[in-house]
Amino acid sequence: MAQSVLIRIHFAIHSSKSDPKTYAFSNSFTIPIPTNFSLRNSGTWLEFPNGDRLWRIQISVAQAKGLMLLYDKFYLPPSSKLFVYSPDEKQLLGAYTTRNNNKNKRFLTGIIDGNSAVVEYYEPKLVRGQGTFQVF
Repeated sequence: MAQSVLIRIHFAIHSSKSDPKTYAFSNSFTIPIPTNFSLRNSGTWLEFPNGDRLWRIQISVAQAKGLMLLYDKFYLPPSSKLFVYSPDEKQLLGAYTTRNNNKNKRFLTGIIDGNSAVVEYYEPKLVRGQGTFQVF
C-alpha cells in the first residue's frame, strides 16, 4: 500500500470562472504548490524476495481537477521504471526509464485527472539506491 499524503504538490489544476479567451488551455490554470517528496523522505518501500524494490506515494490535493508533477534531481538508472497513475488505475503515465534522464535533471509528467495521483518507482536489485528524484 502506498503512503497517502494530503498536502501540496507542484501543480494543482483548478477550474477558473474567468474569461476562457484569456487562457490557452480553455478555462483551467495551474497553481504551483512547492513540496519536497523524495525516495528518501516520503512514500512506502516494498521489498521483493529477489531484492528488487517498489516505492509508492499517493499525493492528493483537495478540490484539484488534475495533477501534474514536476521533478528535480531526476535520475533513473538502467532497468528502473517510474509510473504515475490515478488511484483507480484508469489513467497511466509511463513507464519512464533511463531514456528520460537529461542534463538538467528535471522532468515533468503529464496530467492525471482528479485530485489524487500515485507515483510508483520500480528499482531492480542491481541498481539499488542509484535512482533519485524529488517531486517539488
